[in-house]
Amino acid sequence: MKNVICKNQFLYSSWDTFSNVIRRRVGLKKDIDLNTLDEAVQEAAKRYPYFCRKIVNKDGEYDIVFNEAAIPVRGGDTPIVLGSKEAGGHFMAVSCAGREIIFDIYHSMTDGKGLMEWVKTVLYLYLKKTEDENLPSDDIRIPGEDFLPGETDDPYDKLDLDSVTEPLSVVKSSGSFLPDRRYAKADARRNYLLRASEKDIMRLSGEQDGSPAIVLSYFVKEMLRTLFPDMDKPVVCGIPHSIRNLTCGENNYHDQVVENCIIYDDRLNSFPRDKQFTVGRGKMIVQSEPENVLYTIRQRAEFALSMDDIPDPVSRRQAYKDNARLIIENPESMAISYEGRIRWGAIEKYIEYISVNVSALSAPVLVNTVPVNGRFYISMMLDHTSDDYVQTLIKLFNDNDIEAEYLFDFSNDHCKVEFPY
Repeated sequence: MKNVICKNQFLYSSWDTFSNVIRRRVGLKKDIDLNTLDEAVQEAAKRYPYFCRKIVNKDGEYDIVFNEAAIPVRGGDTPIVLGSKEAGGHFMAVSCAGREIIFDIYHSMTDGKGLMEWVKTVLYLYLKKTEDENLPSDDIRIPGEDFLPGETDDPYDKLDLDSVTEPLSVVKSSGSFLPDRRYAKADARRNYLLRASEKDIMRLSGEQDGSPAIVLSYFVKEMLRTLFPDMDKPVVCGIPHSIRNLTCGENNYHDQVVENCIIYDDRLNSFPRDKQFTVGRGKMIVQSEPENVLYTIRQRAEFALSMDDIPDPVSRRQAYKDNARLIIENPESMAISYEGRIRWGAIEKYIEYISVNVSALSAPVLVNTVPVNGRFYISMMLDHTSDDYVQTLIKLFNDNDIEAEYLFDFSNDHCKVEFPY
């Protein structure tokens, strides 16, 4: 039952209004040379054959197989359609514009942690060609080396789902606050990049029994309460949680997260900040207990298995969309994603900034955080155009002894995904 989860998520968990992709931009200190980038990408692909995929029709059934075509590498930041003929059937692509290298990938192939290893390898090979041919490769996965333990394993094969019991805790919400358009400059989605001192956030996290994700969720929640003092519903915050500790370990590349949740209702908001951190951290710990995670995965496996009873792939994609309808119709107020500490190695000093945007399923405010060079680079993705949010967040940081500054806004462009059915 379990080994169909990854396959069916890949084949069907994308639809017309939700392409399910990640776009990560890395700004370097010099303009990017397209030809050298192309060389680095094709060389890096030899280390990541599991990212070189295409979909083929085998006797009426669709399968995911190795793709020997070159990974698309293009100039400019206009997204390519992943899976298309133009992309050589690939579900990943790389492009560059000015000083930025842009990485696009289908989210059902990997998550942020898995994507980051690919990003690091491409950056390393590119910088070795353009900056220092003797650049040390510590903490970088390089072509020619063996896969790391658990890197390519199916993460669900090791889980015992037959003895799953009811979860210890069920988070229930009676509805979440959703921002209106009172600050909107335009209706188009827009993204904003700021950076905050990693030392200041980690100090606050350590002193007050929190974690970086909890600290960020608290301040983004306070941002919404400041902007919308008349809100009449709680702020509901989703926090993706990697389950690698239960599966194949940190080296694994598959997309494997469950979503935890904090509900900032009047009672929690009445607590002092340190107690809010403690309660939030506790809620994350309880929701991350194996009993709760395995219950979620059991449901995921049963749903993936149910695809066998649906006769055609178009209807299966619709089933995945219908399965997400409860989330789509009852969106969270916000989602906070923190990928954890990253071992950049010798490439870190060449990175000016890093940002991300994703195809949003429902949440009107999405926040992704990546640490590099002593700063948390925080991408805030909004469902409308307004810099009031990011400016308010920066003031809250600064008023609470967290050094922070606004960098720039950027487009919400991301790839569409095409399937051969």
